[in-house]
Amino acid sequence: MTDKTNAASVRFALGPGRFILLFTAFTLLAYNGPMFARAAGFLQDAAPGRRLMLFGMLAMVVVFLQVVIFGLLALVSIRLTRLVAALSMVLNAAALYFIVTYGVGINLNVVRSIFATDTATTVNLLHPALFLTVLLLGVLPALGLWRLPVVRSPRRRLLALIAAAFASFALGNYLVAGRWPWDGWHASETGALVSSEVGAMALPWGYVGNTVIFLQEDVLVRRDLQPLPDGRFSRAPGPGEKQVVVLLIGESARAANHAQYGYGRETDPYTRDLGLVALPGARACDTYTLAGLACILSHRGDKAGIHEPWEPLPSYLQRQGVEVLWRTNSSGQPPLKVAQYQRLDELREGCAIPLCDAPRSESALLAGLAERIAAAPSGRVLVVLHQGRGSHGPAYYDQYEPRFARFRPTCETVRVQSCTHEALVNTYDNTIVQTDWLLARTIDLLKGLAGAETVLLYVSDHGESLGETGPDGYPLYQHATPIDRAPREQVEIPFLVWMSPEFQAAHGIGDPLDIARGGPFGHGNVFHSVLGAFGFTSPVYRPELDIFAAAAGQ
Repeated sequence: MTDKTNAASVRFALGPGRFILLFTAFTLLAYNGPMFARAAGFLQDAAPGRRLMLFGMLAMVVVFLQVVIFGLLALVSIRLTRLVAALSMVLNAAALYFIVTYGVGINLNVVRSIFATDTATTVNLLHPALFLTVLLLGVLPALGLWRLPVVRSPRRRLLALIAAAFASFALGNYLVAGRWPWDGWHASETGALVSSEVGAMALPWGYVGNTVIFLQEDVLVRRDLQPLPDGRFSRAPGPGEKQVVVLLIGESARAANHAQYGYGRETDPYTRDLGLVALPGARACDTYTLAGLACILSHRGDKAGIHEPWEPLPSYLQRQGVEVLWRTNSSGQPPLKVAQYQRLDELREGCAIPLCDAPRSESALLAGLAERIAAAPSGRVLVVLHQGRGSHGPAYYDQYEPRFARFRPTCETVRVQSCTHEALVNTYDNTIVQTDWLLARTIDLLKGLAGAETVLLYVSDHGESLGETGPDGYPLYQHATPIDRAPREQVEIPFLVWMSPEFQAAHGIGDPLDIARGGPFGHGNVFHSVLGAFGFTSPVYRPELDIFAAAAGQ
């Protein structure tokens, strides 16, 4: 019986070439439906013949990469080929879940965000449907693939298969030369196929290619940051006086859901009467945290890249004698040289302020802050508070404490597309309410610094999509859509400012609303406005971007 079984196994065994072709066919059919669907959106007005031809070329790209890469692996080791193929099935299934659930390909922005995401945010993405998808479309097929009998064959057959893949790809590319819809499919900062909207949905090559690009950026571009030129302060604080600037960087907040921007709901119950000024038409320079933070902290503003060669705002001011305190519940900031860097978990130890121990609250960012400011050896203090929860999805329901659930019903799942739009918006609005509470607490703290010149700037890193239709007719969720195709919900952000009477007097600002007259406003204003708040000028300071200088008519 054993001999017959072994004989049957040999009879049905696959050579490496057939194994690769079978695996490739499964990959194309099981995981790449969204790629073809997105391509169909770009080609909806194309003639049927042209549409079919380009669909064929898309399939050929996936097949070509699969056959060549796995063919080269098979020349080295059949076992390694099977292992990598099985792993790619599991990763493909996970990627497919996120693409289908949130309508966004695994583009370069998404990859950057993945590498910058902390554990808590990652946990919020988990859902039973994810595990079921990975099990049915990843683990089980991978086990089946692993059990397939594969026997060695002459290397010349593998080489012939690889050569045939190259020849077929070259012929196909020649036939469609000049007919690719580059403008739509390559709308990205890299111009590479893997970073286009269609290419980012090609599995596994979308996420593989964008990960390679990310690693190249991180290794080759990151270098020692160059110091910015020194400057001078227009005046010094008097004995015992303090100049305090608080920069609160929000997370995934969009202007459309803030009452300060005309929203029809009371999402500002805590700050409504505190004198916050909303700068109109404020825009983020990009749609994900790394890029937004880079713009906010750079003297180059919207022209800044995520790997700026220049020192960021906190390091610059620390070197100029300002005491800089960085408190964060997030990650992904550039390298910093500041007086004190603390994460939220550290700040919660021994904290006694309201909601300090509440797991969904970020109020611990303010723990002991008044005392720390008072004890600062410098008369000038910059405090940066970086939210990590804020309004980050998809687990919006998990980003706020129950006391802030003003709007119901809510969406209690990370599969937000399964909720009604009303419930999703209610849940998102509740996150805005909790952030409003944090803003009010920060203003109260600054008011308590008697006689100090204090100012608060609140700006979000980017906006958020809540199922609104994207540029291609598909509903979009969360953020990280390439900026050149991003809907306004991901770009239009709240930029709110509060000033103490002492600060207004020192800067010659009669009416707080004067700072809102002008613009356009956005991330590019932050660096120069913080310098202006301290009365600091240098060769990189641009007074036309300083909202306080503009308000004072300077």
